Amino acid sequence: MRMSEGVDLKLAAGQPIQLPKLTMPKGPIGPNSVTEAAADMNVRFPPRGGVRLLAPQHTEGDLPGIERIILEEYILDTLNIFHEDRATCTHYLLTAIPQPFPVFALIAETIFSQMLMLPKPVLKPIAYTAIIVTLCRGGGDGPRAP
Repeated sequence: MRMSEGVDLKLAAGQPIQLPKLTMPKGPIGPNSVTEAAADMNVRFPPRGGVRLLAPQHTEGDLPGIERIILEEYILDTLNIFHEDRATCTHYLLTAIPQPFPVFALIAETIFSQMLMLPKPVLKPIAYTAIIVTLCRGGGDGPRAP
């Protein structure tokens, strides 16, 4: 008999289930301060973003900040998954991103910020360069390369 079988039967019968009371800790667990806990989280889960190179009116439009973060994460995921096939990467960057505003500037800023990441970029600089060139050659609302 599964432990949840009794709960399943109660739910199916429409009977209420008593859940244990949860108590939240008052502050950071252990002797760490909030600053130390934040530094520990940065070590465990390093930020993926980079520097902001362009003014917000070029990269955000009228979007709230969280939507920019979501778009950046989508761009970074696309780069990390498809960086070996630049044509596919470019296709997904230009067509699969929901475009509430012209996103070419945000794509360019995200790629350049990844390329300039210290102490070294995640991918080889030539991978970012090849994707930028492919974007400029095939690219939607972006600049054109001959």
